[in-house]
Amino acid sequence: MSKNCSRYRRRGQNGQALVEWALLLWLFLALFSAIYGFSQWFAIRMQLIQAAKEGARLYSSGRIEIPQVKRLVQRALLRGSPPLRVPLQDIRVGSSRDSQEKFMQLDKVIIRYKPKQIWLKVLRSTMEESCVIKHAPPYGYPGVLGYGPPVRWGKIHT
Repeated sequence: MSKNCSRYRRRGQNGQALVEWALLLWLFLALFSAIYGFSQWFAIRMQLIQAAKEGARLYSSGRIEIPQVKRLVQRALLRGSPPLRVPLQDIRVGSSRDSQEKFMQLDKVIIRYKPKQIWLKVLRSTMEESCVIKHAPPYGYPGVLGYGPPVRWGKIHT
C-alpha cells in the first residue's frame, strides 16, 4: 500500500509543476516583451540622435542648403536599423530662434518621429531629438581658411 501512495504523490507533484509553469509563462512573456520594446525604443532614439547630429554638422558647415540637408537626414533614417520613415516636414533645419543662440550664431536641427509600433506608442506618442551647433564662419574670416558660404547664417527654413 505504501507504493501506491508514493506513486500518487509524484503525479500530484508533476501536475503542480505544470500549473506553476503555466502561471510563470505569462510573466516570462511579459518580461521578454518589455525587453524587446525597450530595445526598439533605445535603437530608434540612438538613430534619431545620430541623424540630428549629422544634419547639424552638414548645415553648420555652410556648404549645403537646407532642402538638401533634410533629404540627407531623411535618407540616413531610412537606411538605419530599424528603418524610420520621417516626412520632410518633421525635420527642421535652420538657425536657432532664441536670443542667446542668435547672438552666438547657433544652428539647430530638430527631428520628430511618430512611432508606428504598439510598444513605442505606449511609451511615447512622439519622439523628438535635436542638436544645436555653432555655424561655421563665412569665407575669408580672419585666421580660418577653407569655409565657403552658400548658406548665410540666419536663414530659417521650417
